[in-house]
Amino acid sequence: MTKARDLASASIVPAAVSVTELGYIDGVTSAIQTQMNTKAATSAAINPTIVDAKGDLIAATGADAVSRLAVGANATVLTADSAEATGMKWAAAGAGASWSEYATGSLTGSSITVSSLTGSELLFSFNNFAFSGSTDLRYRPNNNSGSIYRVQTGESPETSAKAWGTGTSSLSSFIYIPAATATSTVRVLLSNLYPWAMASATAITSMTFFPASGTFSSGTYTVWQR
Repeated sequence: MTKARDLASASIVPAAVSVTELGYIDGVTSAIQTQMNTKAATSAAINPTIVDAKGDLIAATGADAVSRLAVGANATVLTADSAEATGMKWAAAGAGASWSEYATGSLTGSSITVSSLTGSELLFSFNNFAFSGSTDLRYRPNNNSGSIYRVQTGESPETSAKAWGTGTSSLSSFIYIPAATATSTVRVLLSNLYPWAMASATAITSMTFFPASGTFSSGTYTVWQR
């Protein structure tokens, strides 16, 4: 009896269970883990077994309904598509619009006009140009001599044409026009000389370049559009 009494005295006495803790397991009629596994397999929970591979997505197919969207091929991008069950799909990335050379030539005579422009963006490049009797290279969109553009460099506005102030020595320059085919917009024109803003209610279909006086004595031009 002494050994039995010693063992009884050394046994671990369980801690008291509170009413709150008992409330947590109230109504349990079977193994708790079994019940948790059953709940996880119902529509009320998202089962982790819905996904199969790295990169799979869980996507909604409707109100309170989800499905697996399998990972796409390498370099594809996720794209919205209402025709798909999940409203999404993997698709090849779209290629950005590229610049194409539209026209090139020599700067000669009193003016150069580039017509039939259709690009949504325009880029004009002028290389090694000089004039016989002027310090300014000017331009007119659509051969418009009215007030469709304004100076944005602190100078007074000009309505007949805009001077770049390039000088008479051989120089190179460019001018970039975004939203060339848009209408009723203000376009910010960028160049390595001056930035401008130009308001126009019509798409730009032609550009005329000319010295403020005299003629071109040298130079070439190239036009890109996209």
